[in-house]
Amino acid sequence: MDIDTLAEQIANPKENPKYLVVDLLQAGYNPLQLVEKVAQRGGTQRLMYLAKVAYGAAQMKQYDASRVEQIIAHTKIAESAQWVHLAPYGQDITKHFVESSPKTALELECRVHSTLTAKEAADWVDLYITRDYLSRNYAAPPRR
Repeated sequence: MDIDTLAEQIANPKENPKYLVVDLLQAGYNPLQLVEKVAQRGGTQRLMYLAKVAYGAAQMKQYDASRVEQIIAHTKIAESAQWVHLAPYGQDITKHFVESSPKTALELECRVHSTLTAKEAADWVDLYITRDYLSRNYAAPPRR
């Protein structure tokens, strides 16, 4: 995925955010350019949340997290930032559930409504990245 597409997906998510965690760990991009492009699109909060989840997942799977470390170091969230949703929700009931659920420290820090955790993302990292490197015959499941 090219950097502009990745920045647009983060700022205006249309797919499962777990894929974006995989993209942050796997894609060949300049982290500082990504931070700038996402900020121009107004997705800084989502980027910080995803980068911290990706960092946690990478630590669990002992995967290189240098790109996401740079993203975290260069991403700043304004104190006046409004709460945003990480994932696109088609139904109001889902939005309400996510908004009313207890907030984690990461959600509070980034001002992002989400149920995505580093543990859940680590499973996807294993499914989409780690196994691919272990076996060249392995084909990751299609994105849905």
